[in-house]
Amino acid sequence: YPIGSRLSVAFGLVLVLLMLIAGVSLYAMRQTQSNLENIVSSTNVKLASANLMASAIRDIAVLDSNLILLSETSDMNGQVRLIEVASGRFREGRERLNGLVTSDDGKAMLANIDKALAVGTPLNQELIKLALANRNEEARDFALDRFQPAVRTTITAVQEFIDHETRLAEKVRADSEQTYQRSRLLVNVLAGVSVLLAALVAFLITRSVTRPIRNAVELAQKVAAGDLSSRIESQ
Repeated sequence: YPIGSRLSVAFGLVLVLLMLIAGVSLYAMRQTQSNLENIVSSTNVKLASANLMASAIRDIAVLDSNLILLSETSDMNGQVRLIEVASGRFREGRERLNGLVTSDDGKAMLANIDKALAVGTPLNQELIKLALANRNEEARDFALDRFQPAVRTTITAVQEFIDHETRLAEKVRADSEQTYQRSRLLVNVLAGVSVLLAALVAFLITRSVTRPIRNAVELAQKVAAGDLSSRIESQ
């Protein structure tokens, strides 16, 4: 084959390998970006919302305990307003999760939270009524026997959801790391093959060019020595 054809084929192969390297690199970047976007736009928001809910529940429990200790109407009303604010934070966090949680496990955990909340909310309202009526002794017993266990159940349900989402985030991170490591290995292999192929091509082309020249020099030397029987073969 002509030298030009050999060069075209050889460098074409090298170019194909370089394109493969670029394609693998782009794929790895897209996968990593997708996983990072999932963590930032979904997982982090879910965790923030769940932590907001847990914080609100704890604040309500503390505020209810303080309410029982108060006797002045103005102070009690101020405490009730703070309880309402904390309840609003809980609802805000819970509403955010409605459109973000899509897995069956996540939805089941949200259902457990709602179930615990359905028990705890009426108990909280009853506790507030007892406190506002200055039935403090009865309110303390009610809080210890019924309300506080409901609070613990709700916090446990929220914490289970937080742990679940944390595990999912860790899995996404591990998958990203695995994808990166596989892609890096493949890129290194392709790069090594490209270098070896380029070296082989350079060697073969150089030899294909220098061999006819060397033969021509040898023929010229023979002719100069008086040997006219040698023939030139086209390559």
